[in-house]
Amino acid sequence: MRTKGLKKIVVFMATALLAAGVSFSLGVADAQASVASTPGQHNRYKFELEPNIFYLHGNWYETGGFGLRASIPFMHNGPIKTINNNMAINFGAQMAFFDGTFDVSLPVAAQWNFYVHEIISVGPELGMEFTIGNVFRVHPVFNAIGRFQFSRFGLLVRMGYPELTVGANIQF
Repeated sequence: MRTKGLKKIVVFMATALLAAGVSFSLGVADAQASVASTPGQHNRYKFELEPNIFYLHGNWYETGGFGLRASIPFMHNGPIKTINNNMAINFGAQMAFFDGTFDVSLPVAAQWNFYVHEIISVGPELGMEFTIGNVFRVHPVFNAIGRFQFSRFGLLVRMGYPELTVGANIQF
């Protein structure tokens, strides 16, 4: 199955990025403690694009593909006003290769970002995904996100149900 190779690549990249992020965070946690506790000390962006590759696993399918998602923050400081966090709506389209055809998935989710370092944010993402293809499916989305923001460009790892994605992110 062609998705076995894609699965290995995505899992390796996600694991390496998360391990690097955790190691980096632990090494500078004391020096950067004020970032997490200072509201608004993060990139203020109006729009974020996320081109990605992904691995998708369900009860009766296993596939992979590529996609483009976008995030629009609707709360730049909050909802917890005493820490560095924001909330965004995330949506997009992803094309998965499945049994010689492709499915198009349309995810829509709320994203809550907690800034734990000047370049690292983590958080949950909850929503729904609509898949159009051989069969129409609607299922929930439960993801954990790790973002490594080096400037206006960064890397984003999304792990959870039903997917694992690794990609770039560009903030405008």
